[in-house]
Amino acid sequence: MHGYNHSFLFSSPHGDISPGPEDLEKPYLIAPATPHPYLKLGDYFNAALAFLIEDHHDDLLNALHDQPEKTSWNDNIRKIIIRSEKQGAFYHVASVEVKGEGVSRKFSLIAAITDNSRAVLEREYETLALLNARRPSASLPRVYFMGNRDLGRAHQKQAFSFLLEEWLEGYHEWHVSLDSTGRQYLCIWDQDRGYYAASHKLFFQLFFQAARTMTLLYDPVTSCQVRPWHHAAGDFVIKNLRDEPCIRLTTVRGYEPLFPSPGERNALTNLLFF
Repeated sequence: MHGYNHSFLFSSPHGDISPGPEDLEKPYLIAPATPHPYLKLGDYFNAALAFLIEDHHDDLLNALHDQPEKTSWNDNIRKIIIRSEKQGAFYHVASVEVKGEGVSRKFSLIAAITDNSRAVLEREYETLALLNARRPSASLPRVYFMGNRDLGRAHQKQAFSFLLEEWLEGYHEWHVSLDSTGRQYLCIWDQDRGYYAASHKLFFQLFFQAARTMTLLYDPVTSCQVRPWHHAAGDFVIKNLRDEPCIRLTTVRGYEPLFPSPGERNALTNLLFF
């Protein structure tokens, strides 16, 4: 393995947590309450690091250079930080910070371990790549590369699938919550400033931009649309700058026609149903 300095961390609302040896021996979760029968957290972190610096070192360097809006990357890799961020129903999400001399880049690294979740992740990678090429202004995360990391005979030939994509810095999930009187309100899960209720202006802007994003991704010729999706799963995230929000879609689980046989209706009828 390349001799890069590296750190493994857990994200928390109160700051990063550095795991001890006993933490890395805890079971790796394949879902929020479902431990893997034998894989440990240490297996996951080591596989993620090896995927980046052994299997896809050149791809990682290309991703570091492929960010024109940021300071150019003209340095060697000095350190890699892999931070466990979230465990979802299908994937484990981590952030990856790559540091050079006075410059750093941050990415999202998505991991899948079961046969089903790996197939879902591969389909998502292909769909995101396709839609980013067709709709470059549709607020989707940029994808860089995907591959598998075989864990070897010691783990019954188990393999992780990993996808490296854009990290949406400063974006947060939003969820419908209840106040002390039982009234619903929209809560922004801001991990930096704390949770807060969305204003009426922000509420309408959020739904307007989310609807705009879904409409931009709709194909009037084939009637293909993004589905399934759900805000409660964190599919949409928000960056709120003085009640002028920017909305991004984090995932595309499927891209299918509105009807099984779209040719049965004309494009205008399909659009009205959409």
